[in-house]
Amino acid sequence: MKIRKFCGSMVCLLLCLTLVLAGCMTSASEGANATSETNVVKSERADVFPPNMLGSFEVEGTEYPLNPGAHRWERKVGDSIEESMTDAASPLQIAETKDPVVLEKNSVVTFNLVDDPTGNIYLWYEDGRKSVYHKLHDSNPMTLPDRAGEYIFEVFAVWENGEVSYTFVIEVE
Repeated sequence: MKIRKFCGSMVCLLLCLTLVLAGCMTSASEGANATSETNVVKSERADVFPPNMLGSFEVEGTEYPLNPGAHRWERKVGDSIEESMTDAASPLQIAETKDPVVLEKNSVVTFNLVDDPTGNIYLWYEDGRKSVYHKLHDSNPMTLPDRAGEYIFEVFAVWENGEVSYTFVIEVE
């Protein structure tokens, strides 16, 4: 009699456990399908995460690349937020690996960045970043210093869902 009760209890327990696991597996697979469908739609739209926000600056019709550094991006995926964040060398360290672009005093610089971000352009010195040198606006070109020397600039560009730090080095003659 005790064995029958024990076997009956075990069968009941196994049946309940099977039902619970089956329910969880269905929910998990539905969630995976929803994510896959979201990713398929985004892939078809050619969205890439994190986005590759290449940039450049232009002086007198000549275009020069901006060197991307750290970035932070986020996007909503279903009920959660996906985030991508990198840490990179400081603009001073990045500048050590780049040859400066040689330009004239008071040259006018325009920036070419996707989707016209807002942000600031900082001038860096040996002891770190200083105050804002220029506000980043698509219709507001930047004028280089009127003194000869090497200048390290950081463009800190901000979009709705992220931000990127770019570095460029100018040698003013």
